[in-house]
Amino acid sequence: MLKELKFNIIGKTESNDSCNFWWVVQNSNSFEAEIAGRYIWAPKRTKTGRNIHHWSNVGQVKEGDVIFHYHSKKSVQSIVGISIAKADSNTAQRPEGLLESWHKEGWKADLDYYELESPLPKSEINDRIVALDISKGPLTSNGRVNQGYLFGINHAAAQIIAEKINLNSIPQQIMDKIHSNPAPSLNRWLFQFNSKYFDRRAFNELEEISWTIKRKKEREALKQGDLIYIWEYGTNGGIIAIGEAADLPAFRKENPNNEKYNVDKDKFAGEEWRVMVAIKRVLSEPIRRQTCKDHPQLSSLHVLRQPRATNYPVTQEEHQAIQSLLEGIDVMPDTPSEPYTMDDALKHLFMERKLLEDIKDSLSVKKNVILQGPPGVGKTFLARRLAYLLIGAKKRANVEMVQFHQSYAYEDFVQGLRPDPESEQARFKLSNGIFYE
Repeated sequence: MLKELKFNIIGKTESNDSCNFWWVVQNSNSFEAEIAGRYIWAPKRTKTGRNIHHWSNVGQVKEGDVIFHYHSKKSVQSIVGISIAKADSNTAQRPEGLLESWHKEGWKADLDYYELESPLPKSEINDRIVALDISKGPLTSNGRVNQGYLFGINHAAAQIIAEKINLNSIPQQIMDKIHSNPAPSLNRWLFQFNSKYFDRRAFNELEEISWTIKRKKEREALKQGDLIYIWEYGTNGGIIAIGEAADLPAFRKENPNNEKYNVDKDKFAGEEWRVMVAIKRVLSEPIRRQTCKDHPQLSSLHVLRQPRATNYPVTQEEHQAIQSLLEGIDVMPDTPSEPYTMDDALKHLFMERKLLEDIKDSLSVKKNVILQGPPGVGKTFLARRLAYLLIGAKKRANVEMVQFHQSYAYEDFVQGLRPDPESEQARFKLSNGIFYE
């Protein structure tokens, strides 16, 4: 439940524009004054002139940002309130009531603040927030609160916190921002494998393959739906397939379907940071390593300069060059489809037959079903098998995944006017979306 402190939500807070999410740590030196004054404030520098990132974050707050207020009261560490920034932060002198030992010039953000009648103990969200591994976030790897003031958190963390609060009592403006799905800016990647350790036949026989993501930098940048070029290691290697990230990286064991293709069983044993890669296209003829080395836009590919890594980012220019090379390459033909039955699906799904039958029957009547759960639990895996059950055959070409977001319009999904890339003038043409096709 929320107790409104008698001030209004104004400005852009009524829009669904993307916003930042923050976690502010307010101790006894600042909590009362800041809540009463409806603001957050931090010095621009220490008295020795040093900038501190968690203070500088206040200068990054913009109108409409959502802030979760953390405070320790009577030894109970809790989220005690939620606020929205009324305007972009600005330079301001130290308000009255704050420690005079702080530098006078600082950053200030004015807020609309809502106090939780029932504070949310940190213990209820601790493990899930830690698992997100947020860079420069509010929690350490062992779950303690970092020393500091204002920390950025991601959308997933905001939704985890919101799950534990009575959403019916939160102002609609905050709910819209927390539960919005801003259009993601998708990335392109090149993932490398070595046939010495992993059998390349897997790309023709599996729909999804789990892939290790070793470095934290790549884990944070990888988004669901990102395009992934599959690269085979070796002097005669190159791009052999194309896939996309089917979920977000999660700390988990190897996908059981991968195991029979693991040449070196020990290399892939145990829990690792992994992402599921949906195989979308297997090339009849690879784009060879030498072809890339000789290409003016591809000769600087990271995989050519640092061939021992696993996950590499691909630039827009490199992506366009690869796409131009792909135009003359056919897709490997589908193998003849076989009938797909309920028994076939249950071999790979950890659920009771009746539950699967109920979901299938519901789809036949209502034409939709919502699968909910954290990354890595098998939502996409189940969805594909439901699709096979409905068409009665395991045919990958007949199943297409679509990621909906705020900017995904009718014209993208069904049909509409789009710019004509072949026209020398600024013209539009009627184009079919994925549903129409």
